[in-house]
Amino acid sequence: MNPRLIRVAIVVTGILVVSIASFVLNDLNTQINTQHSSTDNLREQASGLSATIAGVRAGQFAYVARGQNEGFWMSHVAGLMPAVEKQAAGFAASLTSAAAQSAFEPATAALENLKALDTRAREFVQGGSSLLAGDMIFSDGLEQTTTASTQLTAALNEELRA
Repeated sequence: MNPRLIRVAIVVTGILVVSIASFVLNDLNTQINTQHSSTDNLREQASGLSATIAGVRAGQFAYVARGQNEGFWMSHVAGLMPAVEKQAAGFAASLTSAAAQSAFEPATAALENLKALDTRAREFVQGGSSLLAGDMIFSDGLEQTTTASTQLTAALNEELRA
C-alpha cells in the first residue's frame, strides 16, 4: 500500500470523527439548554402561582382585620382570583409527567374550594358577620391555601424528577 494514501485516509477519518463528535456535542448542548430553559420556566410559573396564592391569602386575612378597608381588599382578591386560575391552568399545561399531573390535581381542587370559600367569606363580611368570615378564612381558607401550595411544590418536584 501507498503510505501517502494511508496518511490521507487517516486524516480524512480524523476529520470525520471530529466533525461527527462536534455535531453530537452541539446537539447535546442544545438539548441541555432546552431542558434548563423549560425547567426555569416551570419554576417561574410555580413561583408566580405561589406568590399569587399568598396574595389571596393575605387579602382574605385583611377582610376581617380591624382598620382595613374591606371593600379594597375584596376587590383586590377578586382581581387575583382570575390570575390564580390562569396561572394554575398554565402550570398544569406545562406538566408533562403523569405523576406531576396527578400531584397537581389536589391543588386545583383546593383552589376551586378557596374560590368558593372566598365568595362565602365576602357574603359574611358584607352581612356584618366578620367573626364567621374570620373563622372560615383562618381555618378552611388556610387549609386550602396550604394544600394548594404543598401540592404545587409536590407537582413541581415530580416534574423535575421526571
